[in-house]
Amino acid sequence: MSTADRTFRPAAPADFPAVASLLNLAYATVGVNPGETANTVKERYENALVLVLEVRGILAGTLTIARSGSCYGRLARPGQMEVSRLAVARAHQGRGVGKAMLTGTAELCRREGVQALVGATLERMTTAHQLYESIGAKRGVIPGIKARGYTLDLTHETEN
Repeated sequence: MSTADRTFRPAAPADFPAVASLLNLAYATVGVNPGETANTVKERYENALVLVLEVRGILAGTLTIARSGSCYGRLARPGQMEVSRLAVARAHQGRGVGKAMLTGTAELCRREGVQALVGATLERMTTAHQLYESIGAKRGVIPGIKARGYTLDLTHETEN
């Protein structure tokens, strides 16, 4: 699949039901019920940046990024953005969708002067661990949480 088949963009209100469904289905595979609805996606959209990746016009993945100090950026320190609610549709898993979303997000944030992306995953989310590590994120402790934390330094270019 070429990158020409993919569109990475901010979510639009028309996407909210599909984003909620994708999140619920994806997180259910690791035993988590996020309870997403079109309204919870709308709330995040109003306070953070909800991004989607489409493959040939079909929603294949989503993630949210939020600034430090916002209600969705609680893990981020000043100069950082927090990544959350990353999910890839089952039909698109293993095809580089998650990596494309994270690298696209990193480039967007780097252009905006963000110093690092931070995120957290549950220990049982091994695919997410591999994904973060594949883009050069470093595992570390994020104060105040028990989940596995990751930080991607955006202050210099990395080879991935």
